[in-house]
Amino acid sequence: MGAPTLISVLPTEIIILISQSIQDRNDLLSFSYTCRHLYDLLVPQMYHEPVTQLDYFSLGEIHRAASFVQTVLRRPNLARSVQHLRIKLDKSDLRGDVECTPHPDLEYDNTLIGDAVKAAAVSVQERKDWEIDIAAGSCDAWLALLFPALSNLKSLVFTFSSKTRFITRMIERAVCGQRPFVTQNPLSTLNEVTALWYTEVWGYGDINNAIGYHGSENTFDVTLLAKLPTVQVLRGRQVTLPVHKPGQISHQLQPGSSPITKLSISSSISEDGMVGLIRACKAIKHLRYTEYGMSNGFRADSFCRSLPLTKESLEELWIDHGDHAYPYLDRENDWLGSFHDFSHLRKLHIRLANLFSWLPSTRTTPMQRLSSLLPSSIETLCITECRGEQGQALISQLVDLIDNKQRYVPRLSQLEIYIDFMIKPDIRDKLKSMCEEEKVDFAIRRWWDPTDTKYPSRDDGYVLQDTFWLFD
Repeated sequence: MGAPTLISVLPTEIIILISQSIQDRNDLLSFSYTCRHLYDLLVPQMYHEPVTQLDYFSLGEIHRAASFVQTVLRRPNLARSVQHLRIKLDKSDLRGDVECTPHPDLEYDNTLIGDAVKAAAVSVQERKDWEIDIAAGSCDAWLALLFPALSNLKSLVFTFSSKTRFITRMIERAVCGQRPFVTQNPLSTLNEVTALWYTEVWGYGDINNAIGYHGSENTFDVTLLAKLPTVQVLRGRQVTLPVHKPGQISHQLQPGSSPITKLSISSSISEDGMVGLIRACKAIKHLRYTEYGMSNGFRADSFCRSLPLTKESLEELWIDHGDHAYPYLDRENDWLGSFHDFSHLRKLHIRLANLFSWLPSTRTTPMQRLSSLLPSSIETLCITECRGEQGQALISQLVDLIDNKQRYVPRLSQLEIYIDFMIKPDIRDKLKSMCEEEKVDFAIRRWWDPTDTKYPSRDDGYVLQDTFWLFD
C-alpha cells in the first residue's frame, strides 16, 4: 500500500473547508479524484446541492437528468446526501413539446428505471405513460423518480406549468402520503420550498394566451405545501391561490397547523387575501405579496381582512401590486387598515394609496395621521407609488412623523419613498435635515421611470428590492 497523500491526513473539517473554497464544480471533482479518501469524503458533499443557483447548467438537460437520476437510484448513500434540489425544466418540457417517440441518443438502464417507475406508478396506464415519456427524454418524467429516493431533502426549488405532469403529481402524493409514499414521506424533512410557475407571453398584453398562464385549471396548488410538517419558508411566483370560502378548510389545513414563518408570493393572484394559507400558519414573521392580475386587480379589501390574523407575530411586510397599468380599479386603492397594533412589525413596504383611507370627496386628503397608523416597533418604512396630490399630502405627514418620532416611532431608522412628482426644494431640505437630526436614513427614489438607469423600475417588487430592504 502506498504512503497516504499529505492532504488525506488532515482533519476532515479542514479538508471540507478547503473544498468549499473551490468554486468551480469541475475543479472540485478533479480534486476529489486525487485519492480514494478524498473521493469518499467529497463526492457526498457535492451531492448536498447538485445544482446551485450560480451553475450555468441545470437538471433540465435530458442527458444530465438521466445520469443524475440513475446515479441516485443506484447509490442510496448519495441519495441521502442530497439536501438542496433545484429543478429547472427545459422549455420543451414546460410547453409539453416533447415528442412521444424514443429519444434518438438516450441510453439508460431499462431494469433500474423500469423498477423505479413500477414502484412509483399507481396504475397500469400511468406506468405505460411514464415509460413512454422516459424513453422520449422528458425530464419531467425522469426527475419525478427522484422523490421516493431522497430522504434528507432540506430545500426544493422547482419550475412547473400546466404541462408538468409527473413532478407535481409526485409532490402532491408525497404531501398526502399516497403511493409510493405510504410508509415514508421524503418531503417530511423539507424546510424551504420555492414553486415557480412558467409563463411564456408572446406579446405585451397577451397574458391570457400565454403558455402556462397561471389561470389554467390544471395548475399545481402551492397551498398544499403548507401541510408539510417542517416547512418554514414557502415561496411562489406567478401562481394562482385558491379562493378560501367561509367554512372551508383548504386541503384540510387546520388553523395554526403550519410551521411556516416566512411566506413570499410574488407576481401572483389571490382574490381572498390568502386568508386560508395565512390562517393555517402558526406565526408568520415575514410576509411578502405582490399581485399581478390584469383583469381581476389587486384585492386590497381582502388583505384588510387577512392581515390582522398576523398582528401578533409579523415582523416584516411587503405588500404591493405589480401591474402599473392605468387607470387602476378603485378597489386596488382601498385602505389596508391600521398597523398600530402590529406590535412586532419592524419593516413595512406598502403603496401610498393603501397606507391611508382617503377623504372620499377628493381622494387626496388622508383621514388619519401617519403616526397613528404605525406601531412603535417600526424600524424600516418604504412607501411606494407616491403620485400627484396624494404624494404631496404624504410629505406633510412625513414631516409630522419625524417631528414626533420619539413619541410615536422611536425605533425608526430607515425611510424611503418612491415618487413621480417634484418636492419643493425647501420642504425637501427641511425633511432631510429633520431625518439627519433624528438619525433616520432617508432616501427619495423615482417611481416607475424606465429611463432612469440609476434607480430602475420597481417592477413587481420581485426583481428589484428596496435599497433598505433585506427580505430574502
